Amino acid sequence: MSLGDALLVAGGGIGLAGALVALWSADLMRRRVPPLTEAVVADAVVIIPATGALPGLERLMAALSAQSCRPRAVVFTVESVDDPAHGRIAALAAPLPVSVVVAGETVAGSQKCRNLAAALRLHGEDAPFIVLADADIEPPRDWLAHLLRPLARGAADIVTGYRWPVPGDAGLATILGTWADRAVAGLPKPNRGWLTWGGSLALKRDVVRTLDLPALFEREISDDLALAGAARRAGLKIIFRGAVLVPTPFRHSLASLLGFGRRQYQMFLLYQPWLWAWAGLTLALNLFGSVSLWLLALRGGWGLVAFGLGAGIVALADGQRRRLARRAGIASTGQRMAERASRLLPLVLPLVHGVNLLAFLLSLDRRRVVWGHCTYRLRAGRVVAIERRAPR
Repeated sequence: MSLGDALLVAGGGIGLAGALVALWSADLMRRRVPPLTEAVVADAVVIIPATGALPGLERLMAALSAQSCRPRAVVFTVESVDDPAHGRIAALAAPLPVSVVVAGETVAGSQKCRNLAAALRLHGEDAPFIVLADADIEPPRDWLAHLLRPLARGAADIVTGYRWPVPGDAGLATILGTWADRAVAGLPKPNRGWLTWGGSLALKRDVVRTLDLPALFEREISDDLALAGAARRAGLKIIFRGAVLVPTPFRHSLASLLGFGRRQYQMFLLYQPWLWAWAGLTLALNLFGSVSLWLLALRGGWGLVAFGLGAGIVALADGQRRRLARRAGIASTGQRMAERASRLLPLVLPLVHGVNLLAFLLSLDRRRVVWGHCTYRLRAGRVVAIERRAPR
C-alpha cells in the first residue's frame, strides 16, 4: 500500500470515528433533557441588551409573557436614545412591566458588555434571580423554568444553555451555518465553568455582588466568557442545561457567516486559548476525514461503502439533534426549503468543515474584532480604540 493510500484509509477511519462521536454526543444530549414534572416558582428579572430594528421584539415579548415561570419584569438596555431599538421598545405595548436603560457609549469593552453593566447597576438587586438574554431569541414556554429550577433548588450559582439556529432563508451560507451551529448544540458541555452562553443565562443575585459584574463587564469584550472565567476563579458552580435550548433566527451571506464564525473563535482565543486550539484540531481532523471519505468513494467498492456508512451515521446524528430540540420544547423549524436542504449536508461535509476551518483561521488575527456596528481594536486582549457605524 502506498503512502497516499495509507493516508486515505487513515483519513477515512478518522471520518467514520468523527461521525460516531457526533451521533453519540447528540444522543447523550437528547437523553439529558429532563421532563419538567413540577411547577417552578422563582422571582426573576430578565435583562436584554438590544440594538437595531429588533424585528422579533413582539414575538419575544409574547414568549416571555407566556412563560410557565413568568418573570417579574423585563429590562432592555441600549446604547443611546438614537439607537432604533430605543424607539421600538418605548412604543411597545407589553404584557409585562418593561423598562429601558440607556447605557451610553463604551470606552473600554464591547458595547454589549457596557449595556449589561449599566443595567446591572440599576437592576442587579431587583430580584433574587437575574436572567441575561439576547434580543433575538424566541424561548419556549418552559425556558425560564428550566433555567431557574437549579437556582431555586440551590444546586447552582449560574445556569446557562445554548441556541438552536432557525434558518430564515435557503441560502447556502445560512444552511451551512445552521448545520455547524446545531452540531455545537448537540455537543455535551461539561459543568466545569469553561463556558457560558450570554443569550440564555441565569444567576443568583449574590453572584452580581460577588463578581462585581458591572465593573467586570465594563472592561471586557465578551460577556459570557468573561463571566465564566470570573465565576470559575471564585469557585462558583455553573450548570449547562441541555433543556435550555432556545430558537434563534439565523440568516447569513458567506461574508457575514465567516465574520460571525471568526468572532466566535476570536473570543475563544482571547479567553480560552486551549479550547480554541482544541477546536482548531477538531476542525482540521473533521475536514481531513470528510475529504478522505469523499476520495475513497470516488474509487468505488469498499470506499463507496465507507462513504455511505459515514454519511448515514451523520444523518442519524442530525436526527438526534432534531429530537433534542423537540424535547427541549422547540416545536417549529425554519424556512422549509432550508430544512430540507440541510438534510443533504451529510453528502457534502467537506464544504461544511472547510468553511468552518476558514473562519477559524481568520480568527488568528485578534487585533481587530467586528461586532455589530462597532469595530474594536485590541492590544494584549484589551480594547484600545473603537470605530463606530450607525446601528442597523
